[in-house]
Formats: sequence, structure tokens, C-alpha cells
Amino acid sequence: MSQPATEPNPNNGPVRQFIDGTQPTHASLGELRIDLDKIDDQIVELLAKRAVLVREAGLFKLNDVQSAAVERQALVIGRVKQLAEAQSSTLPGFAELVEQIYAVLVPGYAGLQQKELSNTRLIQND
Repeated sequence: MSQPATEPNPNNGPVRQFIDGTQPTHASLGELRIDLDKIDDQIVELLAKRAVLVREAGLFKLNDVQSAAVERQALVIGRVKQLAEAQSSTLPGFAELVEQIYAVLVPGYAGLQQKELSNTRLIQND
């Protein structure tokens, strides 16, 4: 008996079904991947917009300690986890996934902001 391919044929229809009866929304994996790619495009665009705002937020901070804003990081992660919990009834484990993503994302942005502090100077108040 031959081994199945390591990658599914993107032109074929589903080979599995959900036990709860949920029907697929796409006729093929290829069609589904097109929509996934579009979502990834939007996510990257939103991440870039967030980076611009995080960079600007550095203008309101005196130093690296304020830039790290550890309490704010925890608040953001907790807030998005709560938002994701609203989706958990149809997507079990989704809130935990979002929490894990933001646990990497938010400190990454803080690091970006800290690097950008070297491209700023304090405003002299006379």
C-alpha cells in the first residue's frame, strides 16, 4: 500500500467532516487558501498600522522602563483574551490561542518601541 502524499491536493474536496454537522464553506482547499491569504494580507496591514501607533506612543515615554509598560502589556493581553472568549463557544481553545499570540506580539512591539527611542530626543521645556 502506498503512503499518502505529505501535502493534500488543493483541488480536491474535503476528505473529513465535522462531527457536529458544520458544513465546509469552500469546495476545495485551494479556494480556502485564497481566503486565508487575503486574511493574512489584512493582518499584516493591521500589524503595520499598530507598529506606527506603538512607535508614536514612544514619544510620550521618558525611558526604556516606561517604554516596556509591563502593566499595560498585561492589560492588553487580558483585554484581547476576553474579546476572544466571546468566540470560544464555536472555537474551543481560541481564547488561549489569542492570548499566546499576544503574549509574543505585545512584548515584540515594546521592543520595537524601545529601539525607536534612540531616534528621539527629549523636548526641552523652558
